[in-house]
Amino acid sequence: AIREAEAGDESQQAMVAAAVAQAEGRQDEALAYLEHAAKLGNVDAMEGAAQVARELGRSGVDRFWTEAAANAGSSGAMFNMGLN
Repeated sequence: AIREAEAGDESQQAMVAAAVAQAEGRQDEALAYLEHAAKLGNVDAMEGAAQVARELGRSGVDRFWTEAAANAGSSGAMFNMGLN
C-alpha cells in the first residue's frame, strides 16, 4: 500500500492516512479517509469504513459500506450481511 501511495495512487494514499489517523486515535478522521478510498472503489476501504463506523456506533454507515463491499464481491462483507 505504501509503494502504491508513494506512486500517487489516491485510494492507497487515503488508506495510509486512515491507518495513521486510527493509530493516533482519530477515528472520525480515519472514517473520512476510508470513505474517500471506498468511493474510489477500494473494497478494503469499504470494509474498513464499515468496521470503523460500527466501532463509532454509526449503524447506518456500517450497513451502507458493508453492503457496498458485499456487492463488490467481498466474501467477508457478504458474511457480515448475513449476520446483520
